[in-house]
Amino acid sequence: MENTEKENQAPVTQIKKPLIPENISKRITALRYLLIVFVVMTHNNKSYLFMMEHDAFELFSWNTLVHLPQILNYTFFAQAAVPLFFMFSAYLLAKKNDPYKLMLKKKAKGLLTPFFLWPAITIAFFIAIKAAAILIFPNKVSHSLPYISEWSIEDWICAFIGKYPRHYNNSLFEPYIGPFYYVRDLFLFCALSPLIRLGLKKYKLAFFLLLLVLYTRAPTILFGWGGFTYFALGYYCGMTDFDFFEFADQAPWKALIPVCIFAIMLTLHYTGTTSSLLVLLGCVFMLKFSKIIVDRCFELSKYLSGFSFFLFAIHEPKFLNKIVDLWYHFIPAKNYLTDQLEFFIVGLGTCAIATLIGMTLKKFLPKVFYPLNGGR
Repeated sequence: MENTEKENQAPVTQIKKPLIPENISKRITALRYLLIVFVVMTHNNKSYLFMMEHDAFELFSWNTLVHLPQILNYTFFAQAAVPLFFMFSAYLLAKKNDPYKLMLKKKAKGLLTPFFLWPAITIAFFIAIKAAAILIFPNKVSHSLPYISEWSIEDWICAFIGKYPRHYNNSLFEPYIGPFYYVRDLFLFCALSPLIRLGLKKYKLAFFLLLLVLYTRAPTILFGWGGFTYFALGYYCGMTDFDFFEFADQAPWKALIPVCIFAIMLTLHYTGTTSSLLVLLGCVFMLKFSKIIVDRCFELSKYLSGFSFFLFAIHEPKFLNKIVDLWYHFIPAKNYLTDQLEFFIVGLGTCAIATLIGMTLKKFLPKVFYPLNGGR
């Protein structure tokens, strides 16, 4: 009788715990598009960059006050974008813990495919436009193709992967699509992830001390050490199930905002630009802010997140600049008001137009959109 009862009982299904906690997954998704918007906006910081280049920056001045949105975005909000993307990518990589060959295959599809496609398409597009203009208006256009036609083999390699010339201030040249240094570095960090895991498992203290030294002292060689440090931090959080969103939530807004304001003022007073402290505080601020997005407009942020990489890829090097040129063609006067209007209208307008292009491609030409978007 007992055996019969046991046989009649429904089998108990064991619910598997998701690899990525739902809360963390949702909050990463909530930030993806917004962080790219900050990046686009900071690449449109023409007036603030002009102030920096011409030593016109003074902390307590009318010029600083009227350019406060540009300054805050450039020195604080946008500075958190790339470090957080490195952290998120490393965290997800560590949590999934795919076999090395499978992981490289996925990263090659998601990173290397668009990494080589976008520069190739961009270069081909501008050559085609110039060639067509020469054919249609032979008397009004120079018959020489763009300067690309004069590139050496080294220039072509640099256009896709960047290069490290010792004579150029120990800095790594960016690829033709400047922001793609992030894609290049991320793939390298993923390829190095077994060494990172080994260092964090067996030599944790020594590894973090080494990261601190490299971050603050070491010159750029193959990639930026700042990005590598944040990638390693994200990987450690994934290995140890550390919830960095919960950590950020513990900082009350009443304390965090004054600390951020003081750090911004202090940094601007001494450097006029940004600092590692502002990067760290910006990360904490955005991690905490993600909860507001999840609570109020998660579905919208989730939908837009699907176009975050496309927006990141398309806005540089010419898309944003052409919209800026078009703006100044019709509104050439430069004053405090037009500076603010240009910053917001051109920056946000670029995001809107680029996103609409991505939506159109996804709907009508999905086979074109998905490779450009890294399969996302």
